[in-house]
Amino acid sequence: MSTAAVTTRGSAHNPRMWSGCLLVAATTLVLVSLAWISGARYLDDRAAEHTRDDVVEVAADITPAVLSYRPETVDADVAKAKSNLTGAFLEYFDKYTAETVIPSAKAEQTSTDWTTSGAALIQAEPDSAVVLLYLDGEIRRAGGQPEDEASTVRVHLDKVDGRWLISQLEAL
Repeated sequence: MSTAAVTTRGSAHNPRMWSGCLLVAATTLVLVSLAWISGARYLDDRAAEHTRDDVVEVAADITPAVLSYRPETVDADVAKAKSNLTGAFLEYFDKYTAETVIPSAKAEQTSTDWTTSGAALIQAEPDSAVVLLYLDGEIRRAGGQPEDEASTVRVHLDKVDGRWLISQLEAL
């Protein structure tokens, strides 16, 4: 038998094997990272889409409720409306309803009933949004025929303690 040197494949001292292992590990790490980033972006996009849908739905629901009242329940209607408002708009609304809306509703037996006929998102951030609403309304005064009204409003909303609240309402 000859005494030739024997090399074994896969030996711990084989630099080619280690290079190959490192290349496979690096490639796997890159692929896993890309998959994780794509998944995170997808989830972020889905969350943003959900937020956009939520804020439009909230604005479409609460805005008509803020603007609607009946003479026999105007105090409770205004109190409920204020629970959907925040900031300087809440302060303005409180003063305006106390000085104008409530006395007028009671003295003239006036009621308003508003519904949303269309809504579009203008801008959305995690804690603020702007929504355009198309509203249809009916105004009644004692002894008179109902008057149909239509209005377009820009509604600014802020997220406060997990709830979307109206921080500004502008008739356009």
